[in-house]
Amino acid sequence: MTDANESLTFQFAAKDLEAFIEHVLGDFAADVGVSEIRKETDREKYLASTPEPDPKKRKEKATQLSVSSQPKPKPKPKPKPKKPAKPLADLDLSNLGERTSNILHEFRGINVDRYPNAAALLTRAILELSVDQFIAKKGLADNGKLKARIQRTLNAVDSTRKDPKFQGVRQGLSDGTSMLAVATLHGYVHNAHFHPDGSGIRSIAANLAPFLQALNDNA
Repeated sequence: MTDANESLTFQFAAKDLEAFIEHVLGDFAADVGVSEIRKETDREKYLASTPEPDPKKRKEKATQLSVSSQPKPKPKPKPKPKKPAKPLADLDLSNLGERTSNILHEFRGINVDRYPNAAALLTRAILELSVDQFIAKKGLADNGKLKARIQRTLNAVDSTRKDPKFQGVRQGLSDGTSMLAVATLHGYVHNAHFHPDGSGIRSIAANLAPFLQALNDNA
């Protein structure tokens, strides 16, 4: 309806008329033309097809529509992806020699995604030094390739050969094609066509960590 100033007034709040207004705007934007509602009977027929506001919310006095002046809440920012934990962050190798601990400290300071080659070289150095320091402290045989020395030290810290903490190391010893195999670490050092990446370094470090910690704790 209109008031004396030719302004549209309504007996419903704006929020109660949203469905009606959206319906009408959608119709006229799509396929309803002015000629189809030129006659009063046509308008009555059309209005009968539109959604009606709840009559209980009808006001006694018609007023102009007003939109809430309260600002819309800002959308919550998307959470930033969680950074992966630094590999070997909780490892303690203080019983396996000062140089071993120093190399571990340097390894932690490297961004393994940005410097995967350096991280791969340090991972292998940490493993070999830890094994050799344990062998020296325990008076074990120090002959053989790195794979044999790892097996020897693993047997010393896991006499049952069943501890699930060391499953990754056992897999690397038994499967030469595994990412956890000693051959993989050799490849990182000696093979120009073997390219490490941050994800691979994290996986290797995570599987080696329980074994390295056991070497330190039992040295």
